[in-house]
Amino acid sequence: MRLTVTEHTRRLEAYNRGLTDREAAQELGIGKTTFAVWRKYHGMEFNPEPLFDVGSRPKRERRIVRGFLSDLLRLCEQANRVPNETGITRFMNIWREGGVV
Repeated sequence: MRLTVTEHTRRLEAYNRGLTDREAAQELGIGKTTFAVWRKYHGMEFNPEPLFDVGSRPKRERRIVRGFLSDLLRLCEQANRVPNETGITRFMNIWREGGVV
């Protein structure tokens, strides 16, 4: 079955927001495997599950921080660098408390 342009665009937008396969599938009302097959067919890497709990903040803010952390980890991997977990943990603790980093 061929996807409509609208459905393809909705999937692409979910992927670009950094949603995991599970999150995107749930939002789109499709199966996780269906989304993963679509993503792989289009040559896209998976968006990793968040490593840090950001559940207490507003949804939009959580998406931004998850995207930031995903990008940070991806760049570290591309540069063959190990992320500074102490710095990331400190950032997350301050952010969770609502402070300024």
